[in-house]
Amino acid sequence: MSALDTGVKKVETNKVYSFNQDKQIPTYLLGMVVGDLKVQAVSDRVNLITEPGDITKAAYELKQVPQFMTAMESYLTPFAWQSFNVVLLPGTMTSEAAGMENPYLTIV
Repeated sequence: MSALDTGVKKVETNKVYSFNQDKQIPTYLLGMVVGDLKVQAVSDRVNLITEPGDITKAAYELKQVPQFMTAMESYLTPFAWQSFNVVLLPGTMTSEAAGMENPYLTIV
């Protein structure tokens, strides 16, 4: 979700996930990803979201993103969002990919 994860709670047999968008955004920037996904932290503010079978290889490919962010911030301004979450869609690891940038969520 292109918002901050505020937790998950169990309601009967379902899990209910909560999110909070703390900055105003236009509705066309709202993004949501649903599926059999796993989340792995790459650093304290970079997360990877992808299918369980691709998580190890994808995390290796993204291991330098925190250093890129630090370099970018030293040149420009601090990153505006609290976390940078990268979603790799099925098949992304084996083909060329395009992307969509949303607040708190970049879909590749």
